[in-house]
Amino acid sequence: MLPANVSPKAVATSFMPSDKLRVVAYSRIVSHIVYALPACGGFISAELIGKVDAIFRCLKRFGYVSYNLNVSDLIQNADEELFHKM
Repeated sequence: MLPANVSPKAVATSFMPSDKLRVVAYSRIVSHIVYALPACGGFISAELIGKVDAIFRCLKRFGYVSYNLNVSDLIQNADEELFHKM
C-alpha cells in the first residue's frame, strides 16, 4: 500500500523511464480507443466524447503522452484511413 501523499506520476516515473511509460500508456489506453473508432465513431455521444477527452487531458498532464489527443481528430483520422483503403 502506498502512502496517501505519493502521486501516481511519482510512482510511475520511479519504476519506468518516461519514454517507456509513454509507449505503455499509448499501447494500453490510446490504441484500444483508436481500434474501436472506425466501427463506432459515428455513434459516440457528445457526453462520452467529453469523458474520453478528459482522460486524454489527464494522460497529457501526467506525462503519459507527449502531445494533445482528442476524440474528434482520432475519429476523422480513422475515417480517412478506412475510406482510403477502399
